[in-house]
Order: sequence, then structure tokens, then C-alpha cells
Amino acid sequence: MVIEQATNLGSVNDIIKLIDLFVFLIKCCMPLLAIFGIGYIIHATKRKGRANKEKKKAIKEEAKKQKKNKKEYMRHQKESKEIFNNPNAMYKKLDNIQEPINKADYRNLEINFDKNGKMIK
Repeated sequence: MVIEQATNLGSVNDIIKLIDLFVFLIKCCMPLLAIFGIGYIIHATKRKGRANKEKKKAIKEEAKKQKKNKKEYMRHQKESKEIFNNPNAMYKKLDNIQEPINKADYRNLEINFDKNGKMIK
């Protein structure tokens, strides 16, 4: 490297000024970056906490549904056992049924069903 080219790079004073500028920028920007970093961390933890609360709430609701379904299943099992063990209970079930009588439906006793099991008239 030639001496004339070395003078284009800068003197020692220029390098010291650049280092001072760098130190000044670090002193000014670091607190700002720290504030932004802390803010982001707080925001992320709150977001994660909300997500956890939503998950826990969904799990509780699912447990309630399962409990309700289980109670309904047990009630149905008890009711069906009662009906088959007690003939009077079966008659009571039949008494509550109110079926409209349309005699025209009973004239043609040929009943056809489609693939879904519905009656075709």
C-alpha cells in the first residue's frame, strides 16, 4: 500500500471520533432497545397466559360435556332396564304416545323403503 492511499483511509483522530460516535450511539440506543425488549417479553408472556387460560377453559368445557353425556347415558340405561323389567312401565310409555290415525295410510299395506331407511309412498 502506498502512503498516498493510506491517507485516504483516515487518520487516528478520525478513527477515535468514529469510536466515540459508536459508544455514544450504544449509550443512547441500548436503553431504548432494552425497553423494547422488555415490552416484547411482557407482551409474549401475557399472550401465552391467555392461550393457556383458553386451553384450560376448553378442557373444562369438554369435561363438563363428557360428564353430562355420561349422566345422560346412565339415565337412559336405567330407564331402559326399568322398562324391560317392569311391564307396567312399558304400558305407561305406550300410553303417552299419541299417534294421529290416518286410515288412508293403512289401506295400502305395501310399504317400500329407500336406501336410507325412509318409507316411500
